[in-house]
Amino acid sequence: MPAPKPRTLPHGLQEAVELYGKRYSDLQDPSWQNYLAGFRWREGEPEEPEAWLDLYRDLLRAGVVPGSN
Repeated sequence: MPAPKPRTLPHGLQEAVELYGKRYSDLQDPSWQNYLAGFRWREGEPEEPEAWLDLYRDLLRAGVVPGSN
C-alpha cells in the first residue's frame, strides 16, 4: 500500500511539525499529519503549534495509530 500523500496542513500544524518534528518524529509522518489535519475541533482549528502538539501527545497516549482503525 502506498504511503498517503500529505494534504495541505493548517498553519499551526505545519508550525508544530517544524518546531517539534525532530523530537517527535511521528509528526513528520504523512499518516499522522493527515490524521491531525482531519481532526474536527469544537471551536475552530488552533493557530498555536503547542495546541497541535498537545493533541498529538493526547492521541499518542490514548494509543491512536493513524490508518489502523
